[in-house]
Amino acid sequence: LDNMSMFTGAAPAQDGVLRLIVDRDTGGVQIINNTSNPVNLRGYSIESAAGAFNEAAATYLADGSSDWQVLDNPVSSELSEGYTNGSYAMPAQVANPTLGKIDLGSSWRKFYTEDSDVSFEYLVAGSNEPVIGMIQFVGNGGAGFNSLDLNFDGAVDILDYEAFLAGYNQSLVGKTGAEAHNLGDLDGDLRHSVADFQEFKRQFDQQRGPGAFAAALAAAAAVPEPSTCLACLTMGCLVCSSRRRRSQVLSALVILCATSVANVQAALPLLVEDFEGLSLGQSPEEQPTAFGVWTNAGPAGWTIDRSGVPGAESGDPANDGVIDWAGWAVANKDWWVAVAGDQDRSQFARGAGAVLIADPDEWDDAAHPDGKFNTYITTPSITIPAGIPAGKIKIAFDSSWRPEGFDDGDKTNNQTATVDVRYDTGNFQNVLTYDSNTAGPNYHPDATNEAIDRDLAYNGTATTMQVRFGLTQAANDWWWALDNVRIFVPSEPAVLRINTATGQASIVGGDVISETINGYDISSETGNLAPSGTLGMSSRQPDTVDGPDADAIAGNDLGENWQLAASNSNLFSEFFLDGSSSFTDARTESLGRVFNPTTPEGSRDVQFSYSTIFGDVVQGVVEYYTAAGVGADFNGDGMVGGDDFLIWQRGFGGPGSQPSGDADGNGNVNSADYAAWASKFGQAASNAAAVQVPEPTGAALATLAASAAGWLSRRRRRTAATVAAATLVFASAADQTSAQIIPPPTVDRDYRLGDNDPGAANGVDVAITRDNAGAAGQNQLIDMTATTKSGNKPKYVTVSDRPDGVTGLGIALNPSATDRQFLRTGADEALNFPERSPSSTEGTLPGGTIDYSFITDRGFQLWVKPTTVSESHIVMDSNNHGVLLDANGTFGMRYSGFDYAGQTTAVANQWYHLMVVRAFGDAGSGSVLYVNGIAEAAATGIYNGEDAPNDEANPVNHDNSPLVVGSTTSESPLQVGLQRYFHGVVDDLSMFVMGLNNTDDFGEFSFANDNDYAAAFAPSTPGDVNGDDLVTMADVQLFADNWLFENRINWFQAGEERSLLVGDLSTRTRGDFDYNGRVDLADWGILNSANPAMAAAAMAMIQAIPEPSAVGLAFLASLVACRRRVRETKQ
Repeated sequence: LDNMSMFTGAAPAQDGVLRLIVDRDTGGVQIINNTSNPVNLRGYSIESAAGAFNEAAATYLADGSSDWQVLDNPVSSELSEGYTNGSYAMPAQVANPTLGKIDLGSSWRKFYTEDSDVSFEYLVAGSNEPVIGMIQFVGNGGAGFNSLDLNFDGAVDILDYEAFLAGYNQSLVGKTGAEAHNLGDLDGDLRHSVADFQEFKRQFDQQRGPGAFAAALAAAAAVPEPSTCLACLTMGCLVCSSRRRRSQVLSALVILCATSVANVQAALPLLVEDFEGLSLGQSPEEQPTAFGVWTNAGPAGWTIDRSGVPGAESGDPANDGVIDWAGWAVANKDWWVAVAGDQDRSQFARGAGAVLIADPDEWDDAAHPDGKFNTYITTPSITIPAGIPAGKIKIAFDSSWRPEGFDDGDKTNNQTATVDVRYDTGNFQNVLTYDSNTAGPNYHPDATNEAIDRDLAYNGTATTMQVRFGLTQAANDWWWALDNVRIFVPSEPAVLRINTATGQASIVGGDVISETINGYDISSETGNLAPSGTLGMSSRQPDTVDGPDADAIAGNDLGENWQLAASNSNLFSEFFLDGSSSFTDARTESLGRVFNPTTPEGSRDVQFSYSTIFGDVVQGVVEYYTAAGVGADFNGDGMVGGDDFLIWQRGFGGPGSQPSGDADGNGNVNSADYAAWASKFGQAASNAAAVQVPEPTGAALATLAASAAGWLSRRRRRTAATVAAATLVFASAADQTSAQIIPPPTVDRDYRLGDNDPGAANGVDVAITRDNAGAAGQNQLIDMTATTKSGNKPKYVTVSDRPDGVTGLGIALNPSATDRQFLRTGADEALNFPERSPSSTEGTLPGGTIDYSFITDRGFQLWVKPTTVSESHIVMDSNNHGVLLDANGTFGMRYSGFDYAGQTTAVANQWYHLMVVRAFGDAGSGSVLYVNGIAEAAATGIYNGEDAPNDEANPVNHDNSPLVVGSTTSESPLQVGLQRYFHGVVDDLSMFVMGLNNTDDFGEFSFANDNDYAAAFAPSTPGDVNGDDLVTMADVQLFADNWLFENRINWFQAGEERSLLVGDLSTRTRGDFDYNGRVDLADWGILNSANPAMAAAAMAMIQAIPEPSAVGLAFLASLVACRRRVRETKQ
């Protein structure tokens, strides 16, 4: 929800907040006060993550008033101003149409993404908390632009291809993401490449129907008088072959998921299945009136196992779920999308026609016995040709996956996808697992349109194989759908050979296995290329085909032969739309003089990539060699022609090299060279001159392969995840200068560890250490018992040297190397999942008196002084939440059963403050480790509470983990406190909960107030950046230098890179006064409240920052985060 108002009588016509209006037709940007009252404005900030704002074209209030100053960090795309003299009374527009709006001019660049790209907030008098404004786009008939409408005329047609080609040959250096997209960078990687051509065709055919792009090209070519469009089209484009049976990409939001195609090589196929050969019939239950849409049979030889789907084989139609989806099925994709209510199924643009589907979400919409959804489908036995070496069989397929788990029934559902392979008669072995456990190693987030490839671990000796796809452990979850399954023997990548002496380049196949290429890019970021003369395969037109035009003549139409797409110092590119050329290591095709031979060896950066008929983009190998030019192609244009004769004629009779007319390499230009020219006249240079290319050594090949592999890993798709990963914001509440009062978290456990324990004194053995938070007799006081497995009991020790000055008692654990001491609660008495903790009325133990229902957010903090640094567990609140020292002596965090290393390596006999907090409760958040007020590790996603106590038959599996301080915990009582003992002093362990339910507000986390280290050591003066308790120009300089700085913790979780925006004491020293991890308008508001003059000076400095070309990089980082995930209600 947003901008909700409550009223009596007729609905008010006014807004509740300021409105930002962007005109799609003119690019005009205005802020409108459509409220009923004046707004006392202190500043505003409008940002575009994609770089859609053109600040140079904007008009500002500062243009006419010295009280306003522009806030413009050139690294970002923003329209921002601040008022330095109190506040600006902006009247309601109904009262003053002129002053009731702020006109920022025509400063918006046309772009297909709107609300999800643009943000708008402002400051008002009396508060430093930004107000989120409304955003409205108008114009273009009330509709946003299509991502493929590159000329912005409201239609997707061949004219957009003209615009695409016009932009393709332009440099993207210094462009923002929006500018780059409008110039044809459709895959969002800020470079022109073969993938962009593939995306254009995919989207064109997706939106206008299969074959629409080829038909549009043919229609353009048939126009008698070539238009500007046709003239441009003759330059060509590099896209995947029309032989590929379908196009992909549904919408702009899917582009990132679809365009970074799998890095595989289409080579020797062992199995190819697109499910189009199946006869689809009537839907039995989902929609019985639909015919030709569904079958429960797989392709010939494939077997489907539905025995693990409850009720699927019962024969009882009233208790078998929706039978269409009781296990794997093949269905028409568009019908499936429609009857299932879409819910992002339509984003599977890589699949079309008949697709393979496992959909427990739809199956669960009708009655069935209890139990999880488990189904498998297995390929027929596949014969492996003799001679295939080990490790040389792969699988590739298109996938649509949406996970969900731990939310139905006993909350153990965990929708899991698997791919297994079996060789000969052996057992199946797993090669891919995706599951829904967000904190686990196999978690795979939403990937509704993905190309997947995996190695199948071939042992080199088996003669047959089978592959099995499984969808298991599901309840009312989501789906997994597949299409275009290929099992194949990949070829080694093709090679681009560059003669550094002449600049001549050629493509040669990399294997005896044929590689079928329909487009390639040769690129250099630093401008190594110098194309000249007759160039490329487009000049010779090998392998022409007859395309989809009306005639039967090969090679006479666009797309029926190779076409030149780009030829400049950064990019040389060709494509073959309707056909392709097959390369083995026996075929070489000369491309002419592409490379600049004067390029120093240390500056060479040429990259070579190509596309195949399967839509794959492969990174090829670049091989440099040096050979003096021989042959009669004296000008290096790839052909022996009349220009070469003129060169020979000018050099005749004298000494010379090949560029001077010496065809035979003897150092003289004479009649023998003329004879060589005459015999080769009209031929391609590859035939006219037999250049001997030295074979690279094994070591060189290994180096090249490693280089290619590194590039491939960098080219893998980015998901929502990716930069798949998921980019999230850990938004701590505002700093103490904010006017808003935030209720603090509720302390559930307060272990003073000596200060309030009866009989506690320095040197006394610990028996029980008390919990001081809660009411007696209400099951709210959960004490810990001192336990030892070897040596003496833990002892109280005097604490007098803590950095925060607090004194009293702490507890010393394991002072001797042989001690085995720890503190623990009883079984089932960990705080862990607050809703099920012992104090909760919903707890696993009886007697709880606090309504913690729906409360999952929690945290803890304590002080520690290790006396010996070794691998140890410091606090383990079950295995879902903990803090530890790893094998390297580095502090780390345990979250949901997995460990995440921080950055600080502990030093013996030094105090540290540790905090682990999970401050949000949805699946997109997680836990953060702070060491001395600095965020050092993070993990996102949900964690699981323990289920009903003692529900397993085997006692070692009972769900009864205690809270343990100083050693390990476990659900098995036999495993508690067995290893990883902490050697040192622990003090003041506080455990707290947060959240809101139907009966109580348990508070929110504020780093400034709730982290004890920050509360003790953070600067106390608002606006003071450097910590000297003054607000001076030194603070202004720091603030300006860090304007729009972001502090992101990056890590890998479940195999994908993730990112979290976190505020801490380090960001406070950059000007992040509200600790949200970013220096922005809210922080300027705090500075302005503290010292308006210094805030004005900060504005002036921010505008003076030199202009970098970094907006495009920011766009890449934000693209995945732009998408707002909406969770649908199950039907």
